[in-house]
Amino acid sequence: MLVWTLLLGAPIAALLLQALARRLTPRAYVATVAASALFLGAVIAAGLAGIRFVPVLANIWILAMAYAAYAFLVFSIGRLPWPAMARYSALVVAALPIAHGYFMGSIGLLALMFVAGEYVDPPRQTLRLSQNTTCVLTEGGGLDTAYTLRLHHEWQLTPWLHRQTDAALVGEGRESQIAADCAELRDRQL
Repeated sequence: MLVWTLLLGAPIAALLLQALARRLTPRAYVATVAASALFLGAVIAAGLAGIRFVPVLANIWILAMAYAAYAFLVFSIGRLPWPAMARYSALVVAALPIAHGYFMGSIGLLALMFVAGEYVDPPRQTLRLSQNTTCVLTEGGGLDTAYTLRLHHEWQLTPWLHRQTDAALVGEGRESQIAADCAELRDRQL
């Protein structure tokens, strides 16, 4: 329910922020746009590197804020000093993910619940391989598999963050062999 609310509410929050930001001086508005772009870039870079918060709820909120930042940047396209045709074309293309979000929040709600459910379900089993490495067995991962193994590296200085270093699909009936599968996953060359 939280994912659905945030998916539908983030563009509305961005639109309200855009209305408030238009009252700022041009310099402050540019700083707000730059801060939104930097935040969105940092979230994308962290996602590509596999860095996530350990609490799932924190990840959901960060993704919602990144989605709101994206929507804010999309709504900022209207203020660019470009020719009207270029501005409107860029706005239409950039607004497609927002339209897809509203589709997923309405008609595609069932698919959204499957995706969000797989993400927020607690792990079936967790195995600590070393002081900083954890192997997690979760549900799902595809139609022909039953589980997904994820190898996470944790940092001593930031215990609320971890980095997914590898993942593997595990067929049904291999839950009892998680230790061997995790060890194989840890030793596999990337």
